[in-house]
Amino acid sequence: MPSSLVKFVVLFCLTNFTVLPLCDNAVGQSAPQVSPEKGVVCIYYKRLNPSNAFEGLLMQLINKHTTSGKFILRTDSNAQKAVYVDIGREIQPNERDVIERNLSARIGDMFLAKSDKSLKTVAQYRELFDLIAQNDRVFQQVDLTKAFDIKDTVYLFDFDAAAQNYSIFKNDRRPEALALYHFVNERWNSGQFYADYKSRVSKHDFKEFLDPDILNAIFQMRPQTPLPVELSEAQRRTISSADQKATWALILSIISLLISAFGLLTNTIQSRDKSDLLSRLDGKVKLLENRLNKPFYQTELTSEEDNRRTSQQIQGLIARVIALERAAGVKIMDDAHRTGSFKNETAAQLYDLIQLYRQKWSQEPSLTNVFGQLTLCLDDFAFRLSELENGLVMKDFVVRYAMPHIDALDALFQPEPDAPISTPAIVNEYIQQLEQILSITEIEVRVKISRFDNERHEKVGAILKTNLEPGTITKVLRRGFIHGESIRKAQVIRAE
Repeated sequence: MPSSLVKFVVLFCLTNFTVLPLCDNAVGQSAPQVSPEKGVVCIYYKRLNPSNAFEGLLMQLINKHTTSGKFILRTDSNAQKAVYVDIGREIQPNERDVIERNLSARIGDMFLAKSDKSLKTVAQYRELFDLIAQNDRVFQQVDLTKAFDIKDTVYLFDFDAAAQNYSIFKNDRRPEALALYHFVNERWNSGQFYADYKSRVSKHDFKEFLDPDILNAIFQMRPQTPLPVELSEAQRRTISSADQKATWALILSIISLLISAFGLLTNTIQSRDKSDLLSRLDGKVKLLENRLNKPFYQTELTSEEDNRRTSQQIQGLIARVIALERAAGVKIMDDAHRTGSFKNETAAQLYDLIQLYRQKWSQEPSLTNVFGQLTLCLDDFAFRLSELENGLVMKDFVVRYAMPHIDALDALFQPEPDAPISTPAIVNEYIQQLEQILSITEIEVRVKISRFDNERHEKVGAILKTNLEPGTITKVLRRGFIHGESIRKAQVIRAE
């Protein structure tokens, strides 16, 4: 009995003098604040100019949750925008908020454990750029706590150094290989080994970051010889039908050529009326076209479809009559008659421009040798104007017809495919007015001065031994254009 009493007293004291003060303390004090989540951020980058990192970096950041996507980070001598994200146009000094917003969206928002003052100014991003540019290792961890008050675990991955030391990626247990695997997944996942490392990385398209030859060297991949495939009966019938159509098309071309030769011979031997001869020849061509093409390519049209095609058919007939007139040296229709058929304002402006420069070029002695080819280019483009009349949107018309038309004109003055563009000034005048009517902006390239830009230029060749600085453009083989938000890169040769 006494022992039981002693136990009760001890238990009572422990309960009242230990538990209760802890409870009072819990009630009297506020709960501790939870620190922000500490994340992992890896900065992947490649120099636009391997010999000088300060010309800009191609970058992509990933963390545990998302990726920044691919972007270009550039530097500038202007102190107002010492470092900025390339958005495809020049940023003005008064657009500082645009610079800061783009830097925050691409870089700053990728860090989780940071203070309110971390990476808030352009100067801080410039310090981060300098830190990245000084790194020359494939993969290393950097501490951003002291400089930027960022407590995340941060890594740098240099694709230029990776290309020089690609053999380390053959060992899938190295940290460099793990970082490359996370780049493919676009998330930084935990773990030290992944069984699908080779299959995932070897099939990934690294685009501008890593050359495919380097990837093949890592995994020693060889191109597979495709196995012969047995064609089905349906495929055989399709091929046979296509062969028949191609044969009839060839016959049509030969017949048209013979008719043209016959017309020229008849016109030389006999002094018949040229207008009557052209009418009969045109009728024969129409008859042959209807007989040969209708069984394969035409179906019975509804009245609605006939009405929709009426304008295009009229323009096609006008273009054919123009060509026949020119071949025979006669004039049946006047220009005013043709111009009035266009109700679309842009089509009418383009047609007037074509007629103006057809006359100018005919009077230019330097274009005598190529005037016939220039005329064919103008006639073909004039025929395409009916597409605008039929409702084709301007964006599609520019891509399908206007840009190839300009390329065809340039090609007349390029003696070789790899020769630079040397189009005469009087032809360039026509091209500039054509671009103005269609709201096309040509990408300006100053040979031996402009620097290569991945966003605006496409490298189709390189010159290795030159006095020019690497990255300088030496030739332009095809013009580049900007139309709205669409960009066709200029094809250039650059110095290496």
